[in-house]
Amino acid sequence: MIGFIEAVGLGLVQGITEFLPISSSGHLILVSEWLGWPDQGLAFDVAVHLGTLMAVLIYFLTAPCESFLGSLDSCSLGPILAYTAFIGSVMVSYLRARSEGLGIECKVGIMTRPERVVAVGIGLIISEWVSIVILIVLAIITLLGLFTTVQRLIHSSIMLRKPE
Repeated sequence: MIGFIEAVGLGLVQGITEFLPISSSGHLILVSEWLGWPDQGLAFDVAVHLGTLMAVLIYFLTAPCESFLGSLDSCSLGPILAYTAFIGSVMVSYLRARSEGLGIECKVGIMTRPERVVAVGIGLIISEWVSIVILIVLAIITLLGLFTTVQRLIHSSIMLRKPE
């Protein structure tokens, strides 16, 4: 378990180096090793990456919303749900890839890729007649994607602690 100073230090390293063309987790591991800090673990890695992702989302959905989506009036629920559904999907896939990189099979969750593809397909077909349906589908993908991310994080944490 890492302490408060290590967490703050690694959070700063993450924020400063995230957009450099190097491994997104490599800099955290290198700094921990150089300073003799304990391994931060998968949960901390996911947390700092999620923090970076949320910072980017907040930035792009507030200040440059005018240039990115048109006028500020166009920053409605649709684009926000599209972003959050996308980010939820990325987090689900990232956590699976990260876990499998550690040798843990991580296919658990209620909103995995096939379910997302089917939901979007059905939502797009039905939204041809009832336009609100795609917003409902995006909201469901967002919420269940977050739930699946938590499921995979817990599963990976349990599997890492499990004696072989």
